[in-house]
Amino acid sequence: MQLEGTLGAGKTTFARGFIREWLRLAGAATPELVTSPTYNIVKSYPSGAGTALAHIDLYRVETFAELEALGYEQYVFESGCCLVEWLERIPEALAARPRDAVTVRIEFESGGSRRKLTIEDPKKSS
Repeated sequence: MQLEGTLGAGKTTFARGFIREWLRLAGAATPELVTSPTYNIVKSYPSGAGTALAHIDLYRVETFAELEALGYEQYVFESGCCLVEWLERIPEALAARPRDAVTVRIEFESGGSRRKLTIEDPKKSS
């Protein structure tokens, strides 16, 4: 899942809620605090049954080579679910994302205190 939005729009907040619910539904232990992977870049959460959820924040990553060194493709293609923030910063990664990846776009509405979420499911648009 690709999370798009400007800085401060709520991508990480959305990811935190999604991760907590994913783990709860999987019957996995939910961490007390779901933190942003801004400095670690990748945070993986085991969710039982051999699947994991990965949360990747590419804000500090500048090249596709850096992504490859992190094992990006393994997380994206082998995790039960993968949430990626700032994917659009690296065009090669954007082009290589799974064809069935859902995009969640978070935008500020007028006034700045409300958000608008747009979910794009490529399976629904074809």
